[in-house]
Amino acid sequence: MRGDSGQRRRARRAAATVLAALGLFCAGGCSGKASGSAAGGGYIVGIDEGGGGIRVLSAGAATGMEAAPASAAGKLQARSFVSLADAAWQWERSAPPAAILIGEAWARAHGMPSDWLRRIGRISAGSGQPVALAVVEGTAQRFLERQGGTALAAQLKELLGGWAASPSVFPGRPGALAPAEGDSALPFLSQAAADGQRTVRAVLFRKRQFAAVLSQDEAAWMACLRGGSSPLTLKLAAAEAGSRGQASPAADGLVPARCRWQADAGGGLRQPRFKLRVALEVEPLSLPNGTMPSPDAVRSAAVQGVHGLLRQLQAHGADPLGLGQALRSVYRGVWNPDRWREAWTAAETDVEVRVNIDGGVWK
Repeated sequence: MRGDSGQRRRARRAAATVLAALGLFCAGGCSGKASGSAAGGGYIVGIDEGGGGIRVLSAGAATGMEAAPASAAGKLQARSFVSLADAAWQWERSAPPAAILIGEAWARAHGMPSDWLRRIGRISAGSGQPVALAVVEGTAQRFLERQGGTALAAQLKELLGGWAASPSVFPGRPGALAPAEGDSALPFLSQAAADGQRTVRAVLFRKRQFAAVLSQDEAAWMACLRGGSSPLTLKLAAAEAGSRGQASPAADGLVPARCRWQADAGGGLRQPRFKLRVALEVEPLSLPNGTMPSPDAVRSAAVQGVHGLLRQLQAHGADPLGLGQALRSVYRGVWNPDRWREAWTAAETDVEVRVNIDGGVWK
């Protein structure tokens, strides 16, 4: 009996230690379950390599990624944990972070564990507000130290809005994609330039391992095809630039757009044929010189952009969008993830785009 009592006392002490350690990540208040517009603790979490596991850093105090008073930013707080599950326990019980930023160094060394995506997905769904998830250039500590607090919270809300708008990144959530096992794509944020600006690319994971960094254009199309609302850079033909010979809006502006798609598959398993039908919903736009682009020009630009992304996915044998599900229905009993990866690299792809302008007309 004494042995049992001692075990219970040790268990209580261990639980108290964990609660005290995790409590530091609730900057700004983790009392009670987040609700309504207050969902999300507003603080930003960074993850780097740590002794025996991961090092979790907490920065700032905000609400729903809105800017907090500058005095609330303070210094970074850090703790080491064996696993994400140890660090995330408190997030699931109270207010989750507004954003989780994973250091590039950690991602290159360890990839993206599927259970991380599932757990963060549960936290996001439970809070009622999406938790922004991204990889950051270098280490999370350097990223947060260079620009933390108010400015970073506001910037992340703008940069990651399109990615956070969709639950598709998190396996098992309503509306989620069905990617090949262990494949995913996350936004990749650069360190701040001299003017404070950052670029958004994307990291491609294949079988949970770091596979490649996608360009800004490829990342925008990935976000759109996932169901997000990130602005897309449409590279229109030079003929559309107008009589003054200005460059296309690729260098001058972004076109807010959303994507819906459906994939059909056929052909042999060794070299399948895919037709990707994309419905692109864009806002009315004009070129910098005041001329209106034609629907054909926008359609052509979209086809080129989607093809560029698909070529990159094929080159790395990765399927974070779940295109292989279209082939599964054709080859029931024969299809398997590894066979699909081999076939995907040699697949013929055809992209069909339908452009819908907000309001149904060009303005």
